Parts: sequence; C-alpha cells; structure tokens
Amino acid sequence: MPRSELPSLRQTLKKGWFFILAFAVLTYYVFYVRVESMAPFYATAALFLCAMIRKETRPNLQRFIAFLEQTGTLLVQLISILVPIGLVLGALTVTGVAFSFSSELTSLAGGNLALLLILGAGASFILGMGATITACYVFLALVLPPALIHQGITPMGAHLFILYCGMLSDLTPPVAVSAFAAASIAGAPFMKTAFQAMRLGVMLFILPFAFVLSPGFLLSGSVAEMLKVIGTGILGTALAAGGLEGYFWKIGKIPRVARPLLFISGILFMLPYMWADLSGLGLALLTILTGLIFKRPALASS
Repeated sequence: MPRSELPSLRQTLKKGWFFILAFAVLTYYVFYVRVESMAPFYATAALFLCAMIRKETRPNLQRFIAFLEQTGTLLVQLISILVPIGLVLGALTVTGVAFSFSSELTSLAGGNLALLLILGAGASFILGMGATITACYVFLALVLPPALIHQGITPMGAHLFILYCGMLSDLTPPVAVSAFAAASIAGAPFMKTAFQAMRLGVMLFILPFAFVLSPGFLLSGSVAEMLKVIGTGILGTALAAGGLEGYFWKIGKIPRVARPLLFISGILFMLPYMWADLSGLGLALLTILTGLIFKRPALASS
C-alpha cells in the first residue's frame, strides 16, 4: 500500500492502545503469575474496562448482543471441529494405543533416520490436532527422542523436533485452531485463512528438521558453524518467502516461472550440506538473473 494510505503510528496507538494493554495483562498472568487457565479471562476483563474509556469503543446494548452472537457462533464452530478429534484421541488414550503408537514408529523405521523423522513428524502432527501441545509431547517424548538421540541427534534437537511438529496442526487444515480463531475475528473464510496461514508459515515445516540436522540452529557447536548455519538459514528463509510471494528486495516482482526455483533455493539453504548450499546459491543466482532479464524489457516498454 502507498505510504499516504497507511494510518499514522500515533493515531493507531491512540485508538488501539488498550489492545496492547490486554496482551500485556495476558502475558503477565501467563508467565509471571502462572495462572494459564484464568489469564484469558483477566485479559478480557481488562479489555472491556479499557474499552469503556472511549465513546467509540464503549459497548452499548446492541454491540453487547452482537458480541454474544459472535462468541456463541465461534464456540459452536470450534466445538464441531474439536469434539470428533477429541473422541479419536480419547479412544487412543483409553485403549493405550497412543502410548504404544510411538514405540511402533521406532520399530517400523528400523534404524533409518530419514524414515524415523518422517514418521515422527506425522505422529506428532496427528496427536497435536486435538490434544494440547503438552499431551502430544508426553505421548512421544518417552520413546521417540531416545531413538533419535541413539541416531546421533542432540537431545535438545530431538525434543524440539516433536514439540514443533505437534504445534503445526494449529495452522494446518483441517483443524487449524489458531487460523480458525483469526478467521472468526477478521470475518474471513475459515479454509482460505487456514491455507494462507500454512502458506505464510511454510518454513515452520522445515524448522523441526533443521533443529535435528543442524545443531547450529540451537547454538550448539563452534562459533563458525553457528554463524554459517544461522546465516544460511536467514538467507534461505528470505529466498523461500520471496518465491512464495513473488517479490524480492531490489528485484521487484519475480516471474511465475522463476518463483518455484527461488523457493527451492531457499529450502536448500536450510539443509546442513555443502552441496545443498551450492545448489541453492546456483538456483538463487539463476532466478535473480531471470527476474532481471524479464524486468528489463518491461522497463524499456514503459
């Protein structure tokens, strides 16, 4: 958007400062007071009290009724999504299948690290769909991390791997609880919002594997190794984002034929192998040259 169409920071903070205060209250009660279950209620109460200050945000009877309608609709939709998944996960827990499920993964992989990572990511994703992150982690932490550590993976990387994979279901259809909450607030279509969230967070699907394969991301190893891994990771994230959005800094719009190459080059930079870095560099240079070649005739014709 042009700068002239954007609201000023001062006016934005003046009109919506109480939203920041509500988040501060939420953070305070979650991390300092440690009452996670009651923190949202305190933050909501603070938001209502602050909204009373300004006339434009002060709730009247009509706004309060609309608030109740929207809240009830949101709760019904959330229940319709979570109840079937809760029944499935509850059955897995009661029958004991969930606890043996992770041990079966290790035997099925048969010592193959790549297969174990793929199966572990799938199990973490499935168990994370309806359960909390803590429950998903407890199901898998007893069996899967020791198997990964036995394959030479660092303990921190193994545990973060299953934790991050379990959180991916929050933005991935068909559950995507976080995307669903955002869609209800914005009044946007749920599935479209979920796919957009998955598209914007695509690097989160790569990050758990990066934790396992590149200890430098966890600030483990020599300083040179950490700088190399973090540097290539930042570059890879920028390239992958440019490929997805079709726009890159100092180049402008990327031609459609070159966008997949730019995205793949970003993914290659995330891998801890020299051949991957060289291949990613070659693809990135090829994409940039293609963008400049396609851009030059457009500039000449304009």
